[in-house]
Amino acid sequence: MRLSPLPLAALAVLLVGCEPAPTGPQGDAEAVALVRQAQAAHGSDALDGATLHFTFRGDAFTALRDGGRFRYSRTARDERGREVVDVLDNRGLTRTVSGEPVSLSESERLAVETAVNSVVYFATLPAALSDPAVQARALGPDSVAGERYERLEVTFAQDGGGRDWEDRYLYWVHPERGTLDYLAYTYELAPDADGPNDTGHRFRRVLDVRDAGGFRIQDYANLTADSLRQLEEYPAALAAGRTREVSEVRTERAWVER
Repeated sequence: MRLSPLPLAALAVLLVGCEPAPTGPQGDAEAVALVRQAQAAHGSDALDGATLHFTFRGDAFTALRDGGRFRYSRTARDERGREVVDVLDNRGLTRTVSGEPVSLSESERLAVETAVNSVVYFATLPAALSDPAVQARALGPDSVAGERYERLEVTFAQDGGGRDWEDRYLYWVHPERGTLDYLAYTYELAPDADGPNDTGHRFRRVLDVRDAGGFRIQDYANLTADSLRQLEEYPAALAAGRTREVSEVRTERAWVER
């Protein structure tokens, strides 16, 4: 998913001495201010140059961002009980099984990269919104569950935005607390997806929060609804009882290593 390194096109611009590559989220001033407010409220600075360790659905993850350098890892067990370690960094993806390197097909590599990036992206929100591929837009006030929020739309530039750059995200930022209490997003359905929850969009509401070395960790209820035309309709669907829970998204045993 997101959190990609500096795109090669931007690096080329730097080398030829033309306009400097963008840094941080791009967008209107109000939107960028909402991103910064949320990052301050969640303690995103605590992740600068540090490694976030956490467990997600039984797999151990680490996530390091330090300027343009990044390194994410996922450690799991396969059906034979062997340790499988996937490492994604500026050089690409590597996999070891029981300590021995193994090769992956192109489709396997793309699937692993997407899975690891996706988990890290959601676990590190809103710190993840500092990526220069982020294109933010303020959509004005809204109400969710009886509380007032400011809506923030996030899309991604094709350069540096990853393979899912066409996905769209909405964040509801509390105007006083600055917290991201709700979010919604679109995603591309698999060609064979035909289940009742394969709607192409999700809505998340915060279940629990806790501190991990100064960074705010959030767990979510993952919801969907039928017959929605736009992500903006989710608050009304929630109020009308038309949403249903698909899963819980819990980031467990999180801590920050500096």
